[in-house]
Amino acid sequence: MKVIEPGLRGMRQQGFDKVPLFDIAKDLGVTHAPLYTHFADRSALLDAITERWLNETSIVLDDVCRSRKTPLKKIEERFVAIYQMKRDHMLVDPEPYRAFDLAASLEIHFVVEHIRRLMTQLEQMLEEADLGHGSYPFKRAAEVLFAGTAAFHHPKLVMQAATLNREPLLRKIVQSLLKGLQK
Repeated sequence: MKVIEPGLRGMRQQGFDKVPLFDIAKDLGVTHAPLYTHFADRSALLDAITERWLNETSIVLDDVCRSRKTPLKKIEERFVAIYQMKRDHMLVDPEPYRAFDLAASLEIHFVVEHIRRLMTQLEQMLEEADLGHGSYPFKRAAEVLFAGTAAFHHPKLVMQAATLNREPLLRKIVQSLLKGLQK
């Protein structure tokens, strides 16, 4: 969609909370009225920009899942990929990341759906690794991993520690959690 790129530029230049649709329309060479056929307001545009980023994230994670690595290694690499993408976005492109943080805190529908897809994907990976038994079925095991690694994928927590490279710690935590789930 043509509106996304000018919206993203405006977000980067003025801040995610200050991008008027009028400026985006001007950048596109149209009046602002046609933009309202696609976006009810500025918030809807911010949501569209954030949703596109989440879709790009999903593509990367799908590639990790399809890799030829062992099931346990794929799970570890998946958490590392999520962490790296979020950390890199926060460091390199902070305004769109702040918009993502807001959408996550407001539990906007596409963020909730994204998390649901991530959890389903993780459950499938755990099943492939045969890590869901007895009191820890695949769904519960996925919840344990997700909660145990929250500091590395929750938008606000990633934002707070973005200047630190915490990947080695994340790897150790994921490996420890996976070992615990194997018992």
